[in-house]
Amino acid sequence: MAAFFITVNGLIIELAAGRIATDHVDISFAFFIELGIFFAIKHWQNKKLIWIILMSFSIGLAILCKWLPALIVIPFWLVLSYSKQDLKQAVFPFGISILIIGLVFIPWQVYINLSFPIEAANEAAMNWRHFTEVLENRGGPFYYFIDKIRVNYGELIYLPLIWFFVSGRKLISKNIFVSLSLWIIIPLLFFSIPLTKMQGYIVFIAPALFLVMAHFLENLNSISFLNSKKWIPKLILFAFCFLAIRYSIERMKIGSERTEPSWKTEILEIAKNNEGKKLVLFNCDHYVEAMYYTDLIAYDRIPNESDIKTIEEAGYEYLIFSTKNRE
Repeated sequence: MAAFFITVNGLIIELAAGRIATDHVDISFAFFIELGIFFAIKHWQNKKLIWIILMSFSIGLAILCKWLPALIVIPFWLVLSYSKQDLKQAVFPFGISILIIGLVFIPWQVYINLSFPIEAANEAAMNWRHFTEVLENRGGPFYYFIDKIRVNYGELIYLPLIWFFVSGRKLISKNIFVSLSLWIIIPLLFFSIPLTKMQGYIVFIAPALFLVMAHFLENLNSISFLNSKKWIPKLILFAFCFLAIRYSIERMKIGSERTEPSWKTEILEIAKNNEGKKLVLFNCDHYVEAMYYTDLIAYDRIPNESDIKTIEEAGYEYLIFSTKNRE
């Protein structure tokens, strides 16, 4: 049931298709975190070292995708696999895990800081600026993500969450309940603190939310006040499935015609009319997209005399967009 909800989820489909920010980065990040969770569960089941190695490798890859929130797998694994009485037994596996995680992601950090120190420093500073500034007009109140899960994962999401934290803990073991709760609560609280907020920041908790949702639907008949009216659980199940499919269709815009933006049509027309030529575009607002969709070279600025001389000596032609044609 949880697999069904994640398969039809409109946000996840749009991210995987590259339609919205930050597309494949968020999907890859969520994938490697969930893979790490899977290996954590396998270790809980049989305590073999191989699962710790695979889990740690997955966490390292997730960090390379989108940094340290990938470490959410660690508390999930520790709570799931070890009780308070077993904490001493966790020291060696935990040390092995941290070592492997470091071996995966630290070499890249060393490389970029040595090879591109200015850019690496700027990116590191940008990470901290997310906490203190609203970047690119992507802000929101503290409860932004609490509200956003209603939009992205179903309007009824609060019902299974309330049930899970109030009654669900009685139906599963304590370590499973706590580990699943940490997977949801820690990211929600952590990403509520920065002033910059985007819906994709918490997409990696979607599997946990859908597991809670599925667990709730599976246990509808155990809710006492629903026992007298058998049609209510069926109606609730239908509502969850219907809303999930409706949201999927809404996000994917099934049945609606997608029109190309005028700037893209113009750039493609220029590329077509100059096929076979070596052409450079200047004063192009969508210069990155121009180079993505065509073989043209593009800049967002007006060329100076040196630029023109360099272009002509290299055998290129150039085209300068007028200001009135910019979007």
